[in-house]
Amino acid sequence: MATFDELQILLLKRTLQAFGVPDTAGKTFQPATVPDSDQTLWGLFNIIPADGPVFVQSGSQFFPAYSAVIGSLVAGHSPFNPITVAKRKLADWGTKPSAWSIDEATMLQMLALAPSARFPFSSSGAPETPFWGLWAASPPVDGVAGVLAAAKLDMTLSFDHLLNFATTPSDWYLSSALANAYSNKHGAPWDPTSPITWTTTFGPGGTLVRMPASLIIADTLSITYTSETAFGPGGQAEILANAAAGVWPYYLSSGNATTHISFDSHGRLTASITTPAGQPVILAASVLSASAYLGLG
Repeated sequence: MATFDELQILLLKRTLQAFGVPDTAGKTFQPATVPDSDQTLWGLFNIIPADGPVFVQSGSQFFPAYSAVIGSLVAGHSPFNPITVAKRKLADWGTKPSAWSIDEATMLQMLALAPSARFPFSSSGAPETPFWGLWAASPPVDGVAGVLAAAKLDMTLSFDHLLNFATTPSDWYLSSALANAYSNKHGAPWDPTSPITWTTTFGPGGTLVRMPASLIIADTLSITYTSETAFGPGGQAEILANAAAGVWPYYLSSGNATTHISFDSHGRLTASITTPAGQPVILAASVLSASAYLGLG
């Protein structure tokens, strides 16, 4: 008998496979995110995600963590030394908020040209888990979610446009400087008098241990799933009362999606979720280790 946690992991793996993202790099959004500005979009790339399958902030942010590291490194004597150049770039950037190289308007143009995707998902029918249950923020081990996960479920996911969107930090960033620091655990360019070290930056729990490399963005999403679970009147009422907050798998609220929930005469659930054309929806992220992000391994 499958748990809801196992159902989530199966769907995440199947979805990432369809997106061409390795299982080990993919993290799902709870809820799926609808960007509405450059800063909203770039803010996701500024997050240093926590470990685990859900995209949540670890407590560190890319721009301030990078700035602190570069500020603590010892520059070389050459004006072309990467640390020297990185310090100059940060000084020129000043107090402006962090930005990335591709803005929201360009992302929307790219998304409009991206290919469509459609794939099925089926499941055959507790410990701490990072996943939500059947509706937004509900526990995945409650009665309703557990009943859904225990029975056979068939789902079809369709996207008119699906984009694996990658961008790089703007002019405040210099990859070669960070790569230089990563490649030298001891000695130059690290300042021996600074509390910022290779370990506090790239080691376990470090400020730059992993970074978002891309976002999986969809347009005109359509999902339908049917469960063989027989929900009683109480379970049906509970699901209907919470559906407006957003239901599994992407938990899109009524302001961002149209959700229809119905039950047949046996209490079996059918759910359909659609989003309007032209509204980007961020479903997942590809997150890389610092070494992979810097092209060092």
